[in-house]
Amino acid sequence: MTHVFIVNERTFNIHLQYMFAGTGYSTFQPTLNSLLPAKYIHENTFTGMIADISKVRNGDKVLFYVTGCKKFFGVFEIQDTPFFEPSNTNYLGVALGKYLPFRVKIKPYRVFAEGIPEQIALDDITAINKPYEMCWSMIYRKLTGMRGCSFLTDFEMSKMESLLMSINNNQTLTGNDFCYDYTNYSVSISVNHFAYHGPTNQSLSINNRLSVVNGSHEGHVQAYITQNFDKDPLL
Repeated sequence: MTHVFIVNERTFNIHLQYMFAGTGYSTFQPTLNSLLPAKYIHENTFTGMIADISKVRNGDKVLFYVTGCKKFFGVFEIQDTPFFEPSNTNYLGVALGKYLPFRVKIKPYRVFAEGIPEQIALDDITAINKPYEMCWSMIYRKLTGMRGCSFLTDFEMSKMESLLMSINNNQTLTGNDFCYDYTNYSVSISVNHFAYHGPTNQSLSINNRLSVVNGSHEGHVQAYITQNFDKDPLL
């Protein structure tokens, strides 16, 4: 499976340097094991975001969609299980300019310098012969304006990889250290090495969440399924 993380130019550079992906709220800073304000929408949104990032598995592929330049960049690979970053530590929060509570470490897979413009990836129908050949997963995300972490089908990812190879003349970047080129809106090889030294051991298990909330919502069910579909024989 492939996952697309929605980022801005500032955060994308930090993701590249420290090799992690993440998602979260723009202003709200949740705590994993305490009650949220007594509103259904808060709890459901919170657990829905846990469900989204809990879909990832080791070896899955990652693309980044950068909102500023409106391009898709990749390809990276999931390196570990997702984890929760507490707001009281907020590792790299100053550099990011925001709080990303839901994170996962990644590594380079096939990294291309140039990204795919959104117009080509989602809107261009020049080479489309059948409706199912459109990238509907991301089109839906674009229309609804929801989800900082979305998934692509294997067919959609195959199309994305073909576009990346075409735009980059089948050339990938070598090395393990990258950064974002703000001038050319592209990924570059970095002369500096950065390492992620923040804690990664706080589990996103929805079981822990259920122990501190009253009642359950659709988001709890989604999170349980995405965390356990390959572990629980009843699913």
